[in-house]
Amino acid sequence: MTQNAWQQDVTGLFITMNVGEKKDYSLDWVDWLALTGDTLQSAAWTIDSNVTKISEVVVGTTVTKVVLQTTTAVGIFSGSCKMTTVGGFITIQPFRIRVQALP
Repeated sequence: MTQNAWQQDVTGLFITMNVGEKKDYSLDWVDWLALTGDTLQSAAWTIDSNVTKISEVVVGTTVTKVVLQTTTAVGIFSGSCKMTTVGGFITIQPFRIRVQALP
């Protein structure tokens, strides 16, 4: 199940995970790609070392997906997705990963 639990505040995009969770998240670039008239070629997810990137994949021509697993560290960690189009456009979407302890 894809966790499209992206949230946004004044600082930007973020997701919230509990310690020990393993979940997948996706970004749909369809609106951005429509502005360029281009299609998705590749994506590279960069994740802070306190969260493990299990896998990353491009789904179809508009969606990038990543599977993340948290460690025992609690805090706010950084991540980004660098997307490249067939036509050579590049955009980077930064985000935060908020890892919390189970109540």
